Amino acid sequence: VKPGALLEQIRKDHQELEDAFRALPDNERQSFEMSYASPVSTGRLTLTPYSERSRTADEIVRDLNQQLADSHTLDSIRFDVDANGPPVGDPVAVRVISDNPESLGRAINQVEQWMQNYPGLININTSDKLREPQLQIVPDYDWLARYQLTVNDLASTLRTGFEGDTMTSTWIGDDEVDIRLILDDSHRTLEQLLLTKIFTPDGEAVPLSRLAKINTVNAPRQILHMNGSVQVLVTAQIDDIDLSPEQVAGDLLTALTPKMPGDVKLETGGEAEETGETLSGLMVAFPVAMLAIYLVLMVLFNSLLQPLLVVSVIPFGFAAALLALKVHMQPISLFAMIGVLGMTGVIVNNALVLISQANDLKATGRPATEVILDAASGRLRPILLTSITTVAGLTPLAYGIGGTDIYMGPMSLTLGYGLLLSLPVVLFVLPCLYLVLDRVITKGQ
Repeated sequence: VKPGALLEQIRKDHQELEDAFRALPDNERQSFEMSYASPVSTGRLTLTPYSERSRTADEIVRDLNQQLADSHTLDSIRFDVDANGPPVGDPVAVRVISDNPESLGRAINQVEQWMQNYPGLININTSDKLREPQLQIVPDYDWLARYQLTVNDLASTLRTGFEGDTMTSTWIGDDEVDIRLILDDSHRTLEQLLLTKIFTPDGEAVPLSRLAKINTVNAPRQILHMNGSVQVLVTAQIDDIDLSPEQVAGDLLTALTPKMPGDVKLETGGEAEETGETLSGLMVAFPVAMLAIYLVLMVLFNSLLQPLLVVSVIPFGFAAALLALKVHMQPISLFAMIGVLGMTGVIVNNALVLISQANDLKATGRPATEVILDAASGRLRPILLTSITTVAGLTPLAYGIGGTDIYMGPMSLTLGYGLLLSLPVVLFVLPCLYLVLDRVITKGQ
């Protein structure tokens, strides 16, 4: 919408968007609200629970984009899907960083053109796209010096002319209210601004037009910085389920980084950056967790080698969890990795129960083969019952039975499948490893 447009005109221009929301079926639209402003209006469309509708939120967004693609009143429309979880960035986001305005502009155009030619990307936007007309006052320092004036004197006079000045105050009830003297709207125009008089220390009235130049510019609504340098964020949405943010970001950096001048830097953001931060954090947290588990087991078993048996089942569970994500075409996300960590604790508990039972039986002096067979058969039912009931409880959440949660779903998927597929390892592979370790210890003695 044109900056400064009247509220009535804004609502008229947005009628097409409201009609598209109202046209949604009752089983998809729960409510919507709009906050009108210029040049940007915002709103929120609340959908019904997924179990009550046949289309996903992404499918509804694609349909709305197609309906409003040829709008004559709306310059650009952007829909962001919010699943009431923690805030996430745009699927594809690239920071273009430079202190050289010309290089920055050329780099932005290159990134936009690359995204437009990349199949599967829609709604390409830049953070500096929305601009508003502003008056830029450029001081003439030579004339200011001649009249013994400063930039502060210039700014103070302009502020008084446009915002007025506090003359006195009064009390309304228990509140003290300032009374300001301000010019009429007819005197607060560009023409009158040029005639505004500024008094010198000698009492001479000098017009503003002699002390400064006034330019009308279209300035960005927001100016972003990264480490002190100007940055522009170029974002896009993904319209292809086979594309991942990491793949797009990698292809973009590979294609454009060599073409960028030396004073321009490209950095990925959005979901790709958050995924990278998540994985880097887990690369630290996971080894620390494994070390903590090993130390606790070392104290419990009073041994340096037996804890390795328990920890050895973790890689199998980890691989099973990642395989579940691959089969279900789910990305590696923060909540999915939290599910992996939770799964680690459960399978360690299963292995711990088995090894502990074997150690108790071995203390009676029986052979290791009989001990591990009795321990495995004796703990078969408890391990199966606890694991299967846990998996059964997680299945509805993992597959969205009764309602889909895009954050809890991946977590339950990795936890459930990691636990289920690690059962054969605990029940068959772990006893074999126990026998191997017992023979190694026996030979060493």
